[in-house]
Amino acid sequence: MCGDVLMTDEDELCRRCIGTLPRTEHHIKRENRLEQLFAKDDKLVRGGAFCYYKRDTPFSNAIHEMKYGGRPEIGLQLGKMVAEEWLGSTFFDDIDYLVPLPLHPHRLRVRGYNQAEWIARGVAEKTGIALDTKHLVRVVNNAQQAFMSDEERLALKDIFALRDAEDFRGKHVLLIDDVVTTGSTMQRAMAVFHPVRQCRYSVLSLAIASR
Repeated sequence: MCGDVLMTDEDELCRRCIGTLPRTEHHIKRENRLEQLFAKDDKLVRGGAFCYYKRDTPFSNAIHEMKYGGRPEIGLQLGKMVAEEWLGSTFFDDIDYLVPLPLHPHRLRVRGYNQAEWIARGVAEKTGIALDTKHLVRVVNNAQQAFMSDEERLALKDIFALRDAEDFRGKHVLLIDDVVTTGSTMQRAMAVFHPVRQCRYSVLSLAIASR
């Protein structure tokens, strides 16, 4: 983030930059901004974003490198960090599966990795919660949302599907993504879990767009 050389005990982010991350403290704030986006969903248990996102900042540059610069390991480290910092709260209580929002197979081939999966790997490593990347699939290869208007995001429909949905009956799923702006993509993912009997879900985002 700052361009300085890392010390031998630092990985991806230096201690100074870690200290300046624009944290939200959502793990100890109920009815936070992320939860408010999905307040009408009766199966949502909890939600939180780790940091605030604003364009052209050191943190947003790190997110951009993670997504488009071939640096998925940044997501891994940030996933570990959010897990370590939030484990002292109740945020991860009774969650059965971590489910990263998938990319469409075509985009996955082009990019070579799914940054949300790398974030989820970091969370899984520190929490011990099972990671599931097989059931939730993306069936529509829509335009990159970073380049879409708010109206175009809200118009998205049926971009996800759920394989073997009954595997999640009675389970609590944590859906994980990198950046939430309007929440439209996350809502589409939540929508495919909603019909599953006794299934509940929570949401975790690495960042949420600043007002």
